[in-house]
Amino acid sequence: NNGCLLNFYEIPGKLFDSAREKNYDVHQSFQGIYGFRNVVNDTGTEEVMKWLYKAERRFGKYAISNLMKYIVFLYVIGFILTMTAPDFYYGWLALDVQKILQGQVWRLVTFLIQPPDSNVFFVLISVYLYYMIGTSLENTWGSFLFNLYFFMGILFNILAVVLFYLITGVSYPIGIEYINQSLFFAFAAMYPNMQ
Repeated sequence: NNGCLLNFYEIPGKLFDSAREKNYDVHQSFQGIYGFRNVVNDTGTEEVMKWLYKAERRFGKYAISNLMKYIVFLYVIGFILTMTAPDFYYGWLALDVQKILQGQVWRLVTFLIQPPDSNVFFVLISVYLYYMIGTSLENTWGSFLFNLYFFMGILFNILAVVLFYLITGVSYPIGIEYINQSLFFAFAAMYPNMQ
């Protein structure tokens, strides 16, 4: 058992294999992220875990392993682009609903290359920090869950911008900073004693 609570669920599969091998407490992980109090006895949580297992079995082969490596690469490209042509990102790549409605649909994807900062020193620190956080979460959750978390963050980011536009009529281009902050909070919930 190795102190792992995985035996409370009879859900075998590779979703939990990496956690089982590394002796992570998956229930505690979900408790930290989603704020569940009594995970083992909560039937709603049990249903979520079953759904995640089924989704992982069906779509797990499409998960991008080491996703943060690619995201960090996009940040570096965005930083180089911002340094060489400062107005190009906001003019052609930012998540701007008005421009998307005018046919510039590539903005639904290209907003991801926004660098975390414009200072070289802070970009290096941020890129290292986000890479460390992302790979730690991926190692804990597995590639599928981390992909699900990250891409759902992107989807909700896009939905928030669209809803804000529909309610106020103002197109507020936001980048990936809220997704990065959610990674940071998930990491803090997973590793509360990390120093």
